[in-house]
Formats: sequence, C-alpha cells, structure tokens
Amino acid sequence: MGSSSSILSKFKYNYKNVAAILCVSQAVLKSFSEIISKKNISKLHVVYDGINLDRAAVVRTESLRVMYNIPQDKFLIGNIANHAKAKDLTTLIRAVNHVVNHLNFKDFHLVQIGEPSYKITPELVDLTSSLQIQNYITFAGFQDHALDFLAQFDSYVMSSEREGLPLTIYEAFLKKTPVVSTKAGGIPEAIEHNVNGLLSEVKDYKDLANNIKFLLENEDKRRSFIERSQTLFFEKFTAKKNAENTLDIYRNIVNK
Repeated sequence: MGSSSSILSKFKYNYKNVAAILCVSQAVLKSFSEIISKKNISKLHVVYDGINLDRAAVVRTESLRVMYNIPQDKFLIGNIANHAKAKDLTTLIRAVNHVVNHLNFKDFHLVQIGEPSYKITPELVDLTSSLQIQNYITFAGFQDHALDFLAQFDSYVMSSEREGLPLTIYEAFLKKTPVVSTKAGGIPEAIEHNVNGLLSEVKDYKDLANNIKFLLENEDKRRSFIERSQTLFFEKFTAKKNAENTLDIYRNIVNK
C-alpha cells in the first residue's frame, strides 16, 4: 500500500467481514496500520513469503561472463529488478560510479537484469554514459528464469527506495549469494547489517559503494554471510514455512 491508495482500497481493507490481512513483512504491516481503523489493526498478521524449492531447479545454465564477454578475473555483481521508480536504479549506477572513480576499485562488473521502461531505461543509460562507466555495467534486459543466474554473482546488490520484502533476497540466500542492499521496507527483517549481509540507508549511494567494495575484498565475510543467510532461509523463508504460518492463521480464525 502506498500513499496513493484510493478511498475504495481503504474501504475494502476496513470491510467488517474481513477476518485477517496477511502482510509480507513488518514494514508492510506498519504501512497498512496507517489506513486500517484502530479496531481492525488486530486483523493484520505478518506471514513472510517463501520459496518453493521444487521450482528453484536450474533451467538456464548459460554463463553470464560468456554472454556479455566479462573477463574471468573481474568480480561479478548482479541486480535483478524491473526498471521502476521504486527500485531506484539511479542510486545503483551512482554507487558503481563511486566505486570506480572515487574508491578506485575497478575489478568488477555489474549485470543488471530487468524489464526495461520507455521512460526510466533511457535515463539510466544516459546516466551511465555521462559518468563514463559503460565498461562496468551491462543492462541485460528481461531474462526468463533470472533466478538461475544468481549463483554466478559474487554479490547481489539492491538499491530500492521502496519494498515489501523482495523474493530475490530469499533467492539469493538459497543460491549462496551474499547481499548488499538498502534498508528499504522489510529488507532489514531478513538482513542484519554485518551479520548476514550489508545495509545502507535508502539513496545513500556512497555507503552502498563502500559496502560493495568491502564485501568484494573480503572473501571470509562473504562466506560467513552465505552460511548465516542459508540457515535463516531454511528456518523462515521456504514455501513450506509460509504454508504452515498461513494455515495457523486460518485455524485461529476458524476456532474463533
């Protein structure tokens, strides 16, 4: 729910016969609390999304390095996000520029996968060109089964300004890819800074750049993040766990 929620949406979610509303994160629950009447706030429940392990089987086996002629000696970082305002890919591009031209770290390449936008994509390409960092970024466009490429990344990077709690975070955990991200929405509910990933404030491209560089230069830290994130994934973010938590809420409703 955003600030532009319509009157009808607010009426719908406050309808007296709605027994429960499931939110994908505490951040979403907090957002809903602003449009839900006080007597209905107790109907809000957090049930984290989950990844179906059967559907996570690899379909695409191409090498991104081969597809886009990326040298083997370069770290490969990735981002999977459609070109939408909420994903704030401008901050990601500025972070890459800061890594290259201010932190003087150049042994990496970013592959950005996502559906282009007639309005936003040209702006991203123009910014990349104006900063002269075309050699460090590949816009790969929409890719079927993009999940399959996650395991090829040395780090997965998110720059969103608004999120619920994106599935790609869980998918990165599953595919053993350490994450650097902004603190958008519910992301801090899955990533604890410097415990199983690195977090920056929304739009803080300089700190995001510092975190990218730090993680790529510290293999031991990447390994520890991977181990902790995998443990967390199987504890909280599988489809089985999602189903169990959802069933509990249905049972409580029926029992009442």
